[in-house]
Amino acid sequence: MGWYDVFSLTYDRQLEALYAPHRAAAVAALHGQPGDVVLDVACGTGQSFAGIVEAIGPTGRVVGIDRSAGMLARARRRAESAGWGNVHLIHAPAGDVATADLGVQHVDRLLLALALTAIDDWRAVLARALSRVRPGGSCVILDVHAERRTMQARMVEVVARADLRRRAWEPLEAACPDFQRIDTAAPARTFGGALYIASGTMPVDTAP
Repeated sequence: MGWYDVFSLTYDRQLEALYAPHRAAAVAALHGQPGDVVLDVACGTGQSFAGIVEAIGPTGRVVGIDRSAGMLARARRRAESAGWGNVHLIHAPAGDVATADLGVQHVDRLLLALALTAIDDWRAVLARALSRVRPGGSCVILDVHAERRTMQARMVEVVARADLRRRAWEPLEAACPDFQRIDTAAPARTFGGALYIASGTMPVDTAP
């Protein structure tokens, strides 16, 4: 059993209320539309599902991928309890996202919430995830960045098995001409650093 399988036992109780408003803001930044296919990488217990399903409706589809069986078990229970028949879960490392069967070749929206600071090969994973987004599709990262390794940052890193020094928004900034990054008003002490939402739209090839 991995650390996140163990962490799944208390994850929702500890963190759902803390991150809920920021997850909602990140989901809103996706600009999901009815019928969209949304990919949630490192979806955890599915805390972002409710907002996504509300935006895309019953004709849309949520695809969540996570390597933790414990996290996915809770995500599955969340979906079943809410009656979301359009949630599809994949038990696999995030690095498998380029070849995973998502039901479609390209998705309309991509969400990485509190994921890239905790994934070892995060640059490669982000590149692979972006490759699954259609031209004109939106991408959103919700995560934490700490310029300095404060006591709070180290505590968060220990609990989340994360590295808060990563500038995880930079590849998205390079890929999306309309990139935006907004630091939330959340106190840095609470999250170990600046909690931010980075977003952008995959460019559309306009060449003749």
